[in-house]
Amino acid sequence: MRPPSRLKAAVRTLPDVGEQPGADRVVLATVTGRKRERRGARPGQPVLAPVGGAVAQHLRLGGEGDVAAAEPLDRLVTRPPLQLYPNRSVGDSVGKLADQRERLRAEQGNSSSVRMFGPPGIRVPGGRKGSPPATWIVGSPSMPQAFTIEEDGDEFEKGWWPQWTRERFPSYEAFWVARIVPLTYRVKERRNVRFQTQADLGAAGFTEEDVAVAQLHYTILMHLGRAFELLDDARAFTVRSYTNRPFGRNEFFESFARLSGVSDLADELLARRSTPGAYDGWNEREGGNARRAWRDLNRDPLKPVRAYRNRLVHGRVVPETYVNLRDSQGRDLGAMLFYPRLGSVDSYLDWRRAFAANAIMPSPDFDEAALIALNAWESVVDYVEQTWQQHLLPNV
Repeated sequence: MRPPSRLKAAVRTLPDVGEQPGADRVVLATVTGRKRERRGARPGQPVLAPVGGAVAQHLRLGGEGDVAAAEPLDRLVTRPPLQLYPNRSVGDSVGKLADQRERLRAEQGNSSSVRMFGPPGIRVPGGRKGSPPATWIVGSPSMPQAFTIEEDGDEFEKGWWPQWTRERFPSYEAFWVARIVPLTYRVKERRNVRFQTQADLGAAGFTEEDVAVAQLHYTILMHLGRAFELLDDARAFTVRSYTNRPFGRNEFFESFARLSGVSDLADELLARRSTPGAYDGWNEREGGNARRAWRDLNRDPLKPVRAYRNRLVHGRVVPETYVNLRDSQGRDLGAMLFYPRLGSVDSYLDWRRAFAANAIMPSPDFDEAALIALNAWESVVDYVEQTWQQHLLPNV
């Protein structure tokens, strides 16, 4: 995103971060003319104008239409650059934020959360024309530190954050800070996670649909977290080879029901944020219309996950095969549950074909149940992280 015309910026960075390619920066400026109107600012009103890409350092206002170099209003923390992850190897890049936060904590000599966004009272415009109102990034002067999942999430958010969310779905926190926290009483009473009344939210410029989006966002985490627990109990993340594990038919069905639900919820949320006000926030049929509209205009990589769930629930019984597992000494270790892989399930509507294919040893079209579910979970998590970065975070 280019800075507004006639807006000059001198951006300073901290030595330990340096000129990181793609690092996010935000400077405080007074924007005039049409550019100001597009950014939703009144004449003379300070706004945060993005320079070089997205979010990070704040400078004091220099002059009308200009930004002069000045002492930073806050300590610098950069996110990883907005990036689509083509595979599951995202730990190194998405972990940078946590590492930088820890470095700043050490410098400041305390164990509390490092404040990540600008001074209290600064508002960030909602984004392109027609987008929802601006959101309060930081609460009030009585709450000088930024909200984080680690410090301010509920019991599920806090519990899953170090287990998988921080590495696999870090954009959950970024969207949560910008679009969820301001809807709750946290901005007045930090430990109060309940949503404010619509009267309070309306006075701050929020709509009923904003609350609906927040509920969709949280439900996505709940489904992914439960599927994670089922897979983690089965040691699917640590043992990716065939083994006897506590992951049977019930766990398999529940995993796909939840992952299919995440696909629907994510696409509905993306549609609602891209066209705010187009769909009734409290109408499930409207939610279905939103999902279909999003998929008509965007790629739909999770269609195989939803199709597999539909076969499990609506079609005839999906054939399953139990394979006896023995150790190197030939001792019986139990049976493993095998199902058709995602792309092969419709090839085995005829059960006789499935049994014949696995008569001697498992067919390549079949795989262990836990590993099929693990593959689906990773595909779904990658999808939400990618689409949050591409479509949601640039416009929070």
